[in-house]
Amino acid sequence: MKNKRYVKDKFSAYDFSIEDLKDKNVDEDFVDEVANKTCVYIQYTNDLRKFYVGESNRYITNDSRGRFIEHLVEGATVSGNIVHNEFDRVLIIISKYLKGNGDILETKLLKYMDTEFLLIKDKVLVNSRKNQEHAEEISNEIESELFPELWAFIKELKFVKSDLKDVERNPIKYYSPFGKVLDDIQSVAISRIVETGLSEENDRKILIQGEPGTGKTFIAASAIFELIRLGRKVALIVNQTSMVKIYNDLFRLVTKSNKPFVGSLATFKNALVRKDFSISDFSLLIVDEAHRLKQPQGKHNYLPSTYTLDRSNMELTEIDIIEGYGKNLVFLYDEFQVIRDSDIDIEKFKARVNTSTGYEKLILDVQYRIKSTSSIASSNYTSGIRDILQLETIEYDNQIFNNGYKFKIVDTLENLVEEVKAKTNASYNNARILSGFYKEWISNDDLTNYEWKASEYGVNLRWNTPNDKLGRKNWLKYTSDKGLEFTEVGCIHVTQGMDLDYAGVIIGNDLDVTEDEKGNIVLIGNPDDYHDTNGIPIKGTDDGSRLTEYIKKVYYILLTRGIHGTFVYIENPKVKNYFKQLIEKKILV
Repeated sequence: MKNKRYVKDKFSAYDFSIEDLKDKNVDEDFVDEVANKTCVYIQYTNDLRKFYVGESNRYITNDSRGRFIEHLVEGATVSGNIVHNEFDRVLIIISKYLKGNGDILETKLLKYMDTEFLLIKDKVLVNSRKNQEHAEEISNEIESELFPELWAFIKELKFVKSDLKDVERNPIKYYSPFGKVLDDIQSVAISRIVETGLSEENDRKILIQGEPGTGKTFIAASAIFELIRLGRKVALIVNQTSMVKIYNDLFRLVTKSNKPFVGSLATFKNALVRKDFSISDFSLLIVDEAHRLKQPQGKHNYLPSTYTLDRSNMELTEIDIIEGYGKNLVFLYDEFQVIRDSDIDIEKFKARVNTSTGYEKLILDVQYRIKSTSSIASSNYTSGIRDILQLETIEYDNQIFNNGYKFKIVDTLENLVEEVKAKTNASYNNARILSGFYKEWISNDDLTNYEWKASEYGVNLRWNTPNDKLGRKNWLKYTSDKGLEFTEVGCIHVTQGMDLDYAGVIIGNDLDVTEDEKGNIVLIGNPDDYHDTNGIPIKGTDDGSRLTEYIKKVYYILLTRGIHGTFVYIENPKVKNYFKQLIEKKILV
């Protein structure tokens, strides 16, 4: 193929033979047009199987000291090495938008091509996926104008296969390492999981602790993808149906023979009994949301579809079953997300899974889900929510609620819906309404029935489509496809683990306030208005304190779903006043 120039509306592209560049057998006009200019380049093989994406303001120079020459002579361990990778050609992209912004386009290409290539055998992106910093800035010209045109162009060249809109909808994109700057702990966690999955010793154990938004799902997914690439089989144990759907969507492009097991411990255990597979097939068991592992208490553990424990042994937990398989293990957990009696007691969990029992412990402390637009660290938001909900006493800068993160308490449910609608209309795909379990589930499949009626609230809303009615889709994708974004309200059991652009949260009458003997305001649960049947402690076993903890933790989870902001409607006026007093303070709490 000859050396070519393509002139598009937002960019120009130059397709050169590597040999011709080495021999300087390239049209001088073409060289002059790209020399010493900021560009993004894609080195590739003639068979379109291997690619490398880079950015430089000196890929080609007039004095033969450019990045191209460096790629020719650098060591074989360097991902861009031309000789080692046997690259035949390079596509060089220049544009007026790239001056000072080439790294933004580089990141965008890496992220989307990584989504394309990660699990497609005939395409390889050789850029290093770890410990490589990429731009997180935004350029509207690049994001909305240049990149869509460039993607369509490289699709015509058969570099990629999918339309841009299909890549946008692919969940792998959200977990691609490109475009994310991994902190040291995340990098270590991914490396340790991969090392553990490769170990033949079967006695390695890791505990990864992190609050919502610290990257637990990203870490697990990244490590699993790497182990798949290395030919290892992984079982991902996760007891929430909503999370199973999210992970299955994430791994849907994996070939059947390489696909990890994803499901509850009950499903895994039953499959072993049926001999669908053998425990020896797996090099690693990863337990996500390990705080939801079961103990033999609570109504939920007596459902035939989920029961895994021995009713005659009240000390046995699902940790015993998992450890009993004798495999390398990884547990990921957050102590503030235990929401039922059937969830293992967190103190019992800590006593069983710690450094003294052979677990290497890693703590994730950088907040990635919550985005702050100011110098106030976003972790102040999650800390603040825990403190306000009285889950722990912790210092935080409450200015995060007024400057840095979009947080707003609205006066009516109509206002809440309007806020969520406005954000969706502003091009955010994943803005949703969520609620605590304070309404009886009466709508079921009756599309004419609503839990929140317009006669009382000014708007008709119903509970979400149940997990068992969603098929293979998770609720987020289902509501998008069905146009139910502003009709359905997500409960805890479909939203736990989800990332939303914006969350509209209803805090209901299941949460109330009282005063202690010192006159301090205390949050309490209201059992008369809590309707998660399997989440209510068995009668006579709770003085109200456990139910209160569960209700507060449900709201903690719901209030930490929104990436860019959270809108809140609080039905109980006393609870609303309590929230507003704390959030509107102008001092460090």
